[in-house]
Amino acid sequence: MTDPIKVPERPRTKGDGALLSLTMLWLVGTPVLGVIWFSYGFALIGAPAKNKELSQVAGHAMVFLGLGVPPLVCLLSLIWRRRVAALIYGLTSLALMILVVTRIS
Repeated sequence: MTDPIKVPERPRTKGDGALLSLTMLWLVGTPVLGVIWFSYGFALIGAPAKNKELSQVAGHAMVFLGLGVPPLVCLLSLIWRRRVAALIYGLTSLALMILVVTRIS
């Protein structure tokens, strides 16, 4: 009987946990803040919003998190020499920048 092929373990590189944590924060936090922003600020037929202050804070946090995390992770990836992650987050940051510029103008 032959021995199974042993695959060498990938060595842990610097920043694995931080990049994963920031990615999960970005992917989960932005929609959650969007739901909070919408649910507390939405009002029908001129009725007052449930909690306008919470809605505004959640909206600002959503924009900050949604637009701020990809460039941050791109810079951290460049510092830690993670080329693929830097490419992915660089392209994501570029797409978000194009989206913002086209929506504002």
